Amino acid sequence: MLNVSNKAMIAVWTLILPHSFLIIMYIFNNNEQIAVNVIFAILCAINHFSIIKFNIVPLAKKESSNKRLNILAGGRRLLLTSIYVGVTQSLLFVTAFVKLDVLPFNIYLITTDLIINAAFIALIYINGFFRIVILSRRLNMIKKVLYVLFMWIPIVSLFFIKDMCRAVSDEYSHELYKINQDKWRVDTRLCNTNIHY
Repeated sequence: MLNVSNKAMIAVWTLILPHSFLIIMYIFNNNEQIAVNVIFAILCAINHFSIIKFNIVPLAKKESSNKRLNILAGGRRLLLTSIYVGVTQSLLFVTAFVKLDVLPFNIYLITTDLIINAAFIALIYINGFFRIVILSRRLNMIKKVLYVLFMWIPIVSLFFIKDMCRAVSDEYSHELYKINQDKWRVDTRLCNTNIHY
């Protein structure tokens, strides 16, 4: 399974995963052994299960018992992962798939792979974006409306993403500090009233 707390694992996973359809088609077309095809199909099913798991629970460890904060931090992680995947997949398509005569795939498989990649990136991006917009208390209503309007413009959205991630990081740190302070107050009985008669 995918260890979503390891950044290097996510980097490799997001580089390979969107091309799983292309890899499946290549192996099924060039391999006559049924056992290899079945094993590879099972591995791809596990891989696709990890996509669903990563979209639902992007953080493996939870630092807070507050569900809103964990979902908010997961949204930040999804948003940053979508930017990373978008950049790496764009570079991969430009460098590797421009030379179609070298690759053993036809143009239809490459086009299908490109559509699957775009859907994969959009799924992670939209999931993380709306987690932040809906749950963040630091972002006022005007900013939220602006973010929703401009999230579709690629270069402009990078500036908004930077601002959103900073706001989420600040909010997460502040809320964890408040939770720890409340625990400390309970443990030290700082707020108890001592009335002696």
